[in-house]
Amino acid sequence: MALVAVSLLWITQGMASWATALCGVGAAVGVLGALHFGWHYIRTRRESPSR
Repeated sequence: MALVAVSLLWITQGMASWATALCGVGAAVGVLGALHFGWHYIRTRRESPSR
């Protein structure tokens, strides 16, 4: 989540277009990573044996 927040904070009007695109890509990768690892965590918890 920190990668998403930092990437979105750096997007301003005064930046070059390549830098804005790079920040957007960083935010997207951060969201995808959070979803991937969150889904992995949920799946692992669901497959673990009950107590």
